[in-house]
Amino acid sequence: MCPRRPCRHCPNGLQVISVRRANLPLVTAQLWVRRGGEMDPPQLAGLADLTANLLSKGAAGKSAPQIAAAAEALGVVAGTSAGWDESAIGITVTTPRLPQALGLLAEVVRQPDFADAELQRAKSQAIDDLRLRLSRPTALASLAASRGVFGEGAYGHSRSGTPESLKRISRADVQQLHDALYRPDNAILILAGDITPAQAQQLAQASFGDWAKPATPLPPRPAGKAASVLPPLLLIDQHGAGQLAGRSRRTPHRRALTPTTTSAAWPTRCSAVRTRRA
Repeated sequence: MCPRRPCRHCPNGLQVISVRRANLPLVTAQLWVRRGGEMDPPQLAGLADLTANLLSKGAAGKSAPQIAAAAEALGVVAGTSAGWDESAIGITVTTPRLPQALGLLAEVVRQPDFADAELQRAKSQAIDDLRLRLSRPTALASLAASRGVFGEGAYGHSRSGTPESLKRISRADVQQLHDALYRPDNAILILAGDITPAQAQQLAQASFGDWAKPATPLPPRPAGKAASVLPPLLLIDQHGAGQLAGRSRRTPHRRALTPTTTSAAWPTRCSAVRTRRA
C-alpha cells in the first residue's frame, strides 16, 4: 500500500501533491487535468490528444522555438500527453531553477496560443503517424476490438483520431476544449524530488494562484460504453499486410470480438463476418 502523500489545495481549487526525494537536486513537476480522450466530440476524435500536444507549440506570445529555447536555457526536460481520462504536461529541472520552470509551465498550460500554422503542422504530423500505425494489422485489430466492446461510448473511438476527424478539427474546437477542461478546479499539480510540502505549496501559489476558476461547471463525463453495431466476430481484409492479427474481448453477452485480419480503413471494408459463442 502506497503511503499517503502531502496534499493541499490552492484557493482556486488546484490540488497540490508533493513527494520528497532529496537525494538529488532535481524536481519533476506534472500538471494533470482530470479529462482526456473520453471528452472528444463524436465527429472530432483525437481532439484532446491534439490539444495536449499543442500546449508547448506557442503560448503567452512566445513561439514554439522561443518556448523550446527557454526550456533549454533552464535545462528543462518537458513532455505532454493525453490519455483516456487525463491530460498532462510535465517538466524535470534542477531545484534552483524550479521557480522559473514552473512559470514557463504555467504559461503553456494557461495561455496557449494555438496558432493556426502550428495546428495545421500538428494535424499533418498526426495524420502521417496515424496512417503508419493503421498500416499494422495489430493496431487495427485493437481499434476494432475497442469499438466492439465500447460501441458508440466515449472509449469506443480512436483516441488518436482518424485522418478524417483530424482534418475536421479547427482552432475553435481546440480552444473550446481547452477552455472547458484546463481549469484549476480540474487540475492536479504534482511535485516530486528535492522539495518540501511547504515549498511546493508556495511555488504552486506563485505560479498558479491567479489562475481563475471559471464560473461555469465542468462538463459531465460521457458514458464510457454504449451499444455496438459490430458483430462479435469481425473479419476485415487488409490486402498486402502479410500477417494476421486477432483480438478477443469479452462482452456482457459473453461473446468475443475477434478481428482475424484487418483493413486500412476499418470497418468500412469487410471480406467476411461470422458470429460465434465464446
